[in-house]
Amino acid sequence: MKKEQLSEGAWISNFTDQADGVASYTLNVPAETDYVLWVRANVIAALLSYQIDDGKPTEIDTSKAIDVVNIASDGTVNTPKSQAVTGFLSKAGTVKLGDLTINSRMEYGTLHVISLDDRPLATSHKILIQAFSEEKMYGFSAEKGVIIDVGRVPITVRDIQGTVTFTNAAGMNATVLDANSYATGNSSPVANGTLSLQRNAMYTIVTRVAVQ
Repeated sequence: MKKEQLSEGAWISNFTDQADGVASYTLNVPAETDYVLWVRANVIAALLSYQIDDGKPTEIDTSKAIDVVNIASDGTVNTPKSQAVTGFLSKAGTVKLGDLTINSRMEYGTLHVISLDDRPLATSHKILIQAFSEEKMYGFSAEKGVIIDVGRVPITVRDIQGTVTFTNAAGMNATVLDANSYATGNSSPVANGTLSLQRNAMYTIVTRVAVQ
């Protein structure tokens, strides 16, 4: 996290009961009296707005920001046993990590490749690929930043899309799992070292056998 991009290098909210989440603002006050400032900050599909006393609410259109800064780090995990990319994947393009390369056309999501046998990914015999995209409640709708319907179960998920290319892919086979971690079919070879994720493949198990 790039904390230097945050206000005074810290979060406004605090994940502790020892400190309050407080933000300070400088205002030009036309007359000396008591005012009540109301702020509406719904984080789900609603515009930020403020209101003074009983006045008309004023919406703040953040879609026309002067500048946009990604406060995350580079959006990757790159260790011998765990490698991943998260964020605006289509804009990121091809991401080269230690033992693999990830490419996805998903606007926003996460692709995470993890060793399951405590070996480095380069030699692991069992690897899990977790893929996540955008999700929302069924029937959710909003107009002009105002929620019309919060939706209901089930949760809908955008199709998964992406490829994972392994540097050392000899003897690799892939099996797609369902949301309950059950195999959805037979395993198939990882052709030419590149695995194309299926549209519903939240979980894929990759196994590697020794090649003589």
